[in-house]
Amino acid sequence: MSLAAVELTGSLSCLRCGYDLRGLSVVGQCPECALKVRASLLARVDPYADELQPIRLRWLVAFGVVLGPAAALLTAILIWVHRICDIITTLTDMSITLPWGPAGVATCIGASGVGCLTLVRPHRMHSRRSVVLALGAVLLFVPLAWVMYEVVAGDIGQINRPYLSPAPMSTTRVALCLGSLALSALILLGLRQHHQGLIARSKLMRSGVVARQSLAAIILAIAVAAAGYVLLYFSGGVGTPGHGFLRPTSTFVVAAGYMLLTVGLVELVLDSMRLWSVIVMPPLSPQDVLSRAARSGGRANDAR
Repeated sequence: MSLAAVELTGSLSCLRCGYDLRGLSVVGQCPECALKVRASLLARVDPYADELQPIRLRWLVAFGVVLGPAAALLTAILIWVHRICDIITTLTDMSITLPWGPAGVATCIGASGVGCLTLVRPHRMHSRRSVVLALGAVLLFVPLAWVMYEVVAGDIGQINRPYLSPAPMSTTRVALCLGSLALSALILLGLRQHHQGLIARSKLMRSGVVARQSLAAIILAIAVAAAGYVLLYFSGGVGTPGHGFLRPTSTFVVAAGYMLLTVGLVELVLDSMRLWSVIVMPPLSPQDVLSRAARSGGRANDAR
């Protein structure tokens, strides 16, 4: 069968102007803007669409995929607000504290965990092992919320200056911060497989046109911050002269790690917003837009 005889029997919007191209030839062009039909076909039709498992409760999953990273980013913003209070308290005579900070941070972490619940089993074909790992990762949000509540509450008790104060940092605080980073890394590792599976539903991400490694970047940032806390522990707990130079160095490394972590969360939120439409509106397959005769003719040609 000639390619010119292949018609679009399903609804396909023009990539440029949105005109419905139903009934037009594959080798034709949009009557409104003259964009070639093949351009819209290549951009909007996913040849692997039929192989993707249908997502149950698409709107709920899409909402959770966005809520999880967005609430985590809000947590990071609240912590940065506390660090800004450190600077103001150090440079001025004011003592600024946020009494609602510990509860706010814990609430945001809890909201992130609720959103990530949708990643436990978005469709039926996930293996039992991956579902158990994802569920375990979501359960880790509970101790993470408690640990971060204790960290922020402890900062307020010390007039919010854990890094800029010349006094040695509490060993308990260092342990809690390292624990929060370890829990965060375990959560990301547990949810990574299902998150990557949702990303694979986007043809652009799967083909590498839009390449994202947000989770890997976040885990790397966590490792940097953890290294800073290890240096901070050795610089603040002993107090010998040889360790003095480590304090500003470790503080810088911790700040760099958290800055990279925040940037990674921003990218993760952008990825999640991109996935919203992919999850809510399943991709079109060739069978959705091409005529039955054309498909059978194509199979016959493939057989020859």
